[in-house]
Amino acid sequence: MLRLIDETDSLLFLTHHCLLRLCLSHFLLLLILLHWRWFIVLVSWRLELDGSLAFFFFLSLLDVAAGLVVRQELANSTSSGQEPPWLFFDFGFFDGADSLSYLSQGYRVVAVEADPTLAAAGNANPALAPFIAAGKLHILNYAIALDTAAPGQTTFYLNKCTKEWNSFQSSVGCRSCVAPNLEDATKASCTAITVTSTPCSKVFQDYGIPVYLKADMEGAEQSCYNALKAYPVPKRPNLISGEVTGPDLINVFAGLGYTSFKVVKQASGHSGGWGDGAQDCRMGGGWRSLASANGELTKIYDKVNPNPLTDACPTMMSGTNVWYDIHASRLPPTV
Repeated sequence: MLRLIDETDSLLFLTHHCLLRLCLSHFLLLLILLHWRWFIVLVSWRLELDGSLAFFFFLSLLDVAAGLVVRQELANSTSSGQEPPWLFFDFGFFDGADSLSYLSQGYRVVAVEADPTLAAAGNANPALAPFIAAGKLHILNYAIALDTAAPGQTTFYLNKCTKEWNSFQSSVGCRSCVAPNLEDATKASCTAITVTSTPCSKVFQDYGIPVYLKADMEGAEQSCYNALKAYPVPKRPNLISGEVTGPDLINVFAGLGYTSFKVVKQASGHSGGWGDGAQDCRMGGGWRSLASANGELTKIYDKVNPNPLTDACPTMMSGTNVWYDIHASRLPPTV
């Protein structure tokens, strides 16, 4: 047993030392992927492990190698010069699924949620409790004020059909439960409450600029995009994503200095992967050029000749429950 521990520690130390170097991390990942069967046999013989234990060791090392490759690529253009663990902003916390995903990958998270019931549920969530106690997760219970508005109080609309439509805009927060889900003029589909509001610029000042900013606040996203203009491009988040609320979002991101994009079809309550892990509806993990992404987004808004629901990127139509996020990076396109 002592021999196993000593040799395992030695191998892990050597592996870690090699993986810290960018070229070797790429090479090792490629080598493992191409010769994984021989790798398992070698580990089994060298460390005297049975096949199943060697397989799990292989998976762990593969995860480390892949993670370091992705993180090194990210670090090459990290805007804030942060040392890991990097800071992520989850603006639109909802049920905490996205925050938990980021935290589980080792990142720090500042989350913003205007709905007091959702913020309270997040603070009481046993899965998030260890991260909150360790100071790795901060859940801020307030709405993002529009642009340069001072901190204060604002009206927030809680939708009775789904909390995903909660918004400080009645056109979103008071949508009818009946398709095509237009605003209910009687306001019977929503409850108006008063919540504390803070401009996005104040969050940046208090917590810093994140490596990744997720903005999904049902109408308040633009104020955060505007707040980023106060910072030079190299200091802005390396990665950003936002819910599509109009056909110009890709151009908004391009105007902030982002150069490659993904059009990501969404599932309820969870934004899914980020960065290279986000899946473009047609290109998968590839990053599009500005022209390619804009072409896809234009088609998604085409009501005259819409993409059918069977298409990989169906057109957003009332009652279809189809919506998208745009992810953007300051790295060059890959497809």
